[in-house]
Amino acid sequence: MIVQRREFLKLLGVSTGAASVGACGGTWLLPDSLVELAQRGPGLESQKQTICGLCEAGCGTSVRLVDGLPVGLKGNPRHPLTRGGLCPVGQAGLEVLYSPDRIREPLRRSRGGGRSPLSWDEALTEIAKRLSELREVGDGHRIAFLTGDPSQLSSDLLYRLAHSLGCSNVARLDQPAVAAYALTQGLETHPGWDLSAADVVISFGLDLFEDGSSPVHAISALVGSRSTEHLAELIHVGTRLSPSASKAKVRLDIHPGTYAAAALGIAHVLVREGSYDRQFVAEHTSGFDDWVDERGRERKGFRRLLLEHYYPSRAALLCGCEPARIVEAARRLGAAAAPLALVGGSALGGSNATWTAIAVQALNAVLGSFDRGGGVVL
Repeated sequence: MIVQRREFLKLLGVSTGAASVGACGGTWLLPDSLVELAQRGPGLESQKQTICGLCEAGCGTSVRLVDGLPVGLKGNPRHPLTRGGLCPVGQAGLEVLYSPDRIREPLRRSRGGGRSPLSWDEALTEIAKRLSELREVGDGHRIAFLTGDPSQLSSDLLYRLAHSLGCSNVARLDQPAVAAYALTQGLETHPGWDLSAADVVISFGLDLFEDGSSPVHAISALVGSRSTEHLAELIHVGTRLSPSASKAKVRLDIHPGTYAAAALGIAHVLVREGSYDRQFVAEHTSGFDDWVDERGRERKGFRRLLLEHYYPSRAALLCGCEPARIVEAARRLGAAAAPLALVGGSALGGSNATWTAIAVQALNAVLGSFDRGGGVVL
């Protein structure tokens, strides 16, 4: 959190030792050195330019330092991409740095369930020893890696490490969405979203302005770079009133884990009212209408699935929202020139994450939102 230097030093002045200081909605655990410097009075101020590491966007950040210790953050106006922009997560970087709950050292779980600290050298040496032992006896397949780091470089290095250990068990937290893209379109990676040309964006579980691949880009593309009369409309489908949800034109407050039902309910309205992209569906999709398989068995098409099972009142009952909200969202998307559906965040956190992503991609297909301005970019 960014605070005025005068207020920050005042807060530090009433503290002793490694004290916890209440600061505008949070509690900061401050280092002894910072408290001691503050008690001596104003120190030497300086600025350093770096990048924010709280998401993969790497926005340019200017750090304000007092005697070498960070006391303020803001966007770097000289950064060629973000040009001074910094999302709410980046602006709260000091809350992360000084959080009382921040894990500051490796911890080892004991047999009794507790955790004891150890040094980085001890932790890395112990891990390396155990991995080497498994590799030497040909048990690399017993090793598994789980990562939430979205960086491609980190991913490549992790796969190389796994390969060197004789291991192929690497799981990424974004795999549910990637699996959906592979099943629906044969893609091996996450597609792009042309937010800058979209006029109506519906987000399922993804808080665009404080989460996702680049909040600063989303803010700039949907709001900052547009004139008032050309601002994009945001429809937010989620389980809480986040900052992004509070900025939405239409908000669907739903039960956790019911994002797919909301997407299919919206698709039902589009198909029933004939406001879907008929040409795209006819030329670029399969399975929309009923069909007969190679054994002569009749298969239910996507259209009939929607019309029979996901009418607004039933979808709303599943989701815990008003049917009118589903209808309103569908009609805004159907009337848009460049609608776009996104999925992420809490929508991909459950056991049905892959099916949720498939439902949202099916909604994009009904809207014809592929390989066009303001759509899904392959």
